[in-house]
Amino acid sequence: MGREELAGRAAPRLGTLPERALWIASIGVAAATTFGARHLWMWPQKALDPWWLLLWVVLGVVCAPMLVRAYRRLEFGSRDEPTLKWRLIGLALGVVLVVVLSNWLYDIRPKRFYGDAGAIVNFVKRGDWFHKREPLSPAFFLGFHRLYGEAQGWRAVDSIHVFSAIAGAFGLWAILLWGQLIADHRRLLGLAAFFAVATAGTFQLFAGYVENYTVPTVFALWALYFGTRAYVRGGSVIPAALCFTLGAMTHLSVLTLGFGLAWLVLHRHYDADTLGGKLRQLVSLKTLSLLSVTILPAVLLYLVMEHVGYLRADEEGFGGGDGLMFVPWSAKEGMSQYLFFDEKHLRAIMNLQMLVAPVALVTAVAFGMGLLKTSWLNRRSRPVPEGLLPFLALATLGYFALTLIWNPDLGPKRDWDLFGPVGYYLSILAVATVVRYFKDRPGRAFAALLLIAAVNLTRTLPFVLHNLRK
Repeated sequence: MGREELAGRAAPRLGTLPERALWIASIGVAAATTFGARHLWMWPQKALDPWWLLLWVVLGVVCAPMLVRAYRRLEFGSRDEPTLKWRLIGLALGVVLVVVLSNWLYDIRPKRFYGDAGAIVNFVKRGDWFHKREPLSPAFFLGFHRLYGEAQGWRAVDSIHVFSAIAGAFGLWAILLWGQLIADHRRLLGLAAFFAVATAGTFQLFAGYVENYTVPTVFALWALYFGTRAYVRGGSVIPAALCFTLGAMTHLSVLTLGFGLAWLVLHRHYDADTLGGKLRQLVSLKTLSLLSVTILPAVLLYLVMEHVGYLRADEEGFGGGDGLMFVPWSAKEGMSQYLFFDEKHLRAIMNLQMLVAPVALVTAVAFGMGLLKTSWLNRRSRPVPEGLLPFLALATLGYFALTLIWNPDLGPKRDWDLFGPVGYYLSILAVATVVRYFKDRPGRAFAALLLIAAVNLTRTLPFVLHNLRK
């Protein structure tokens, strides 16, 4: 029996092993949400109200015929033509408009704040432009407040709320365009990819959330979009590098995506076939263009901050209020909430995953291993574009590692937003692995992505509704 025949038998009728893993994880999330002990959860909203379940069933019954037709169209039809460009732009602008308008429904009273929201509002009130750990974020908020918010008679918190809502809408636009890109002109599959990513609990950051983590997440998503485009369509890496730099300049946590950027630069920017050729390219205009959008802006920002002054300049390290950056191993120090192997720490990690990306990690691992197995069975085929998944995996795992080792001053509940962006990054990696695993069966990918979106919503909706005006 040849490798081609073995590869063909790798997809049994009742579902592949990765699909089974996704279903098992989804059932596990439903069981934990419904029957899990109250003390396992760090948020009061453990589950949706019963009437939401009834609405879910009714919605599923109504939409089932349309979903079946969409599945068959993808599975047995031809791909959409790329003439949909202007429709996609119109749809993207529609998403921006709807999200910005809908976010006016959100409650922005101080009792809804988590994390350092109060301190960030005070930055704007005092006229502070820069901060050590999130250099440009105060400047964005203060600039918007003085240029527009004050003219409208808004409070500082109102300006931050509106600015974050607008920025979040552009973050969703990046996800929409990324979904269409990864789906390779299959519009329905691209929309499913969008919903599988956008429904993650990280959406809360895009709903007018008053904190520093919205803007850097938006820049990071655009960096992932432009990086993916560099692989899929052969575009330049410069836009991805610029967005990465801007993200890191608004919050230093974005630096963890640098592992993926380094892979992108080595494989797309310095594209010579030999090591000698790559070394020769280092001394060229390519390097100059890369430095002009990475190192140069960072140096200029540092010089401006040194001239103007910035908050926390006298602190040692880049941790929180105590300067400690990593979860301690043996003894609590400063404002540390727990030790690395404490039950509270492990429970915080679990709760974060359940909140922002319940099945993304399992999906990425299961389908990723399925891709490796398929590649091994049929070595002459390339089931994924070379370098794309390593780029996304390295970018994602860098931030995921941050959620494991970084020391939160305020604990998992009030510091969830520092780690929250990982939900979008893990979801992007999961969606990319699903789409590439089913590259010849887009209908199967469509069904898997809708399942991911549905599971996400069962965790995201309670969290979002928690902040709605009552």
